[in-house]
Amino acid sequence: MRIAPWLMAGLAVAMTASAQAPKSRAERLAYYRHLNDIEQQTRVIFARADQLRPKRRDEPLREHNISDYEVREIQDLVKEYIPREFLNISPVVSGCACEEGVDCSAQVFIVGMAGPHSRGLQLSRIAKAWRIGAVQKWWLEYDALEANLKKLAGDEVIEARWQLASRFPGCPANPAKEQTVAAQKDVEKK
Repeated sequence: MRIAPWLMAGLAVAMTASAQAPKSRAERLAYYRHLNDIEQQTRVIFARADQLRPKRRDEPLREHNISDYEVREIQDLVKEYIPREFLNISPVVSGCACEEGVDCSAQVFIVGMAGPHSRGLQLSRIAKAWRIGAVQKWWLEYDALEANLKKLAGDEVIEARWQLASRFPGCPANPAKEQTVAAQKDVEKK
């Protein structure tokens, strides 16, 4: 009677092993070519993302730095991301990377301190409101993914990084002209 459960378990393992039998050589080669292709594309996207990594910028400064209302708006926005013990807001710079969209006209970098640790966050002025922009949101996803990569196997890491890379924001069709118009409108309405 005690042999039956062990026999059943052995058959289940054997059936699972046969279901995962190695693929043909052609299938394996195609799979590894696919992994190589997405790894190369991921590197290109991550290189662009690294250029746009959120950081403090000090130029070009916006004509009017920051109002009290904007400071309160920023404080309300970042309270779930940055500790409230100390908050440093950089000067407001005009212009944004095209990946932020045509409605982005300015950016600030916020640093919150809690004891010896600090955390930074880049905010974008989009449609006359301070928001966490597309690039900063992507970097928050990147940080979350990096923290979990140790739990994944090699192929899964490549796939997970590719999934993240494929969500990196792209530029609109004619970003330079639209960015200039959006920045001018924001300045004129102040």
